[in-house]
Amino acid sequence: MRWILDPDQQALLEFTRALFAVRSATPALRRGPFLPSDAAGAEGLVWLNAHGSPMTPEDWSNPASHFLGMLIDGAEPFLLLLNGGGRSRAVTLPGRPAGSWAVLLDTAHEGARPAHDGLTLAPHSLALLRHSPEPPCA
Repeated sequence: MRWILDPDQQALLEFTRALFAVRSATPALRRGPFLPSDAAGAEGLVWLNAHGSPMTPEDWSNPASHFLGMLIDGAEPFLLLLNGGGRSRAVTLPGRPAGSWAVLLDTAHEGARPAHDGLTLAPHSLALLRHSPEPPCA
């Protein structure tokens, strides 16, 4: 067994640790049954297209899309974005009454960062975002 990791292996280990830490700290990502049998009526879950709108039947059947967004809407909303295509993809984040999105994990970029109205996903990548309400005005 090799105990000394090369830089790529070390980066994968750190990413995996970060992923486990987010999952451990986030009850919404640790549900028992994740979706009811009727996924279209899943409470607290909205499937999104790259424009930040709910998926339509046309979106689901578009073989050129290569994108899927999942809004886990609850006390602490999360957004999982997947770009399965071979090109970067501009994504519009869903509108919220107030607040902002922050990227917690991104398979193509290191570190957390804020995300404003949109985000560009690298080819064949995944990003997990958390929504934060704006602090009340004093």
